[in-house]
Amino acid sequence: MTLAQRTGGVTTEIGSAQKFDVVSLHLGAMEPADRAATLAFQKKVAELQRAALGAQRAAGEADNRLRHLIEALDDTPGIDGTLGDEARELKQRLADLR
Repeated sequence: MTLAQRTGGVTTEIGSAQKFDVVSLHLGAMEPADRAATLAFQKKVAELQRAALGAQRAAGEADNRLRHLIEALDDTPGIDGTLGDEARELKQRLADLR
């Protein structure tokens, strides 16, 4: 590992290269079976987090589309007013899910 400093676009090495070992503070005290179970759990949590973030993003996009749809329905003359009501109901249902 080396350490460098960049100032004014100029990179200067600081000191000489050093070796070091990286060890886990938490997993080192566990039995191998416990480490495997912890890793499997962490992978499941990461997968669930990705799915939850994706669902949240999709809900946000749907909310944005409904907002534009409602605005377009409100601005369109001669359109059946129940369409706007239905769109508002969908928007509210989506908000309830969030």
